Amino acid sequence: MIKIDIEDCKMNSVSTVVSAPANIGEMAVRAVGTDFGNVGTMFDFRDVTLFFDREGLPLDTPPEVLHEALALLISVKDRPVEERKEVLRGSKLAEILGGAASLATIYSTLAPLLWG
Repeated sequence: MIKIDIEDCKMNSVSTVVSAPANIGEMAVRAVGTDFGNVGTMFDFRDVTLFFDREGLPLDTPPEVLHEALALLISVKDRPVEERKEVLRGSKLAEILGGAASLATIYSTLAPLLWG
């Protein structure tokens, strides 16, 4: 189960408080001493296949494979871009995509998720 604790926080004029994939399973949210004001959406449960389709990833890409690739990139965030791309070579995502996508393509899909 995913647990989210929000404590002593003031959230005003935010578009979304919690965004998660629709297939997340059980989630427990605890908010204590927190003030919400002018919130667009409290909980957004999104269809991850829309992201996969938009980014050209196979729709059956396991979310944990995407998570692993993102974690690899985060682990080398302070390295030069070429080294960040290279760390993806051993990822399961690169294995799944095989020759269909270069490391540069995978990087250009994932990097904006981390660094805008």
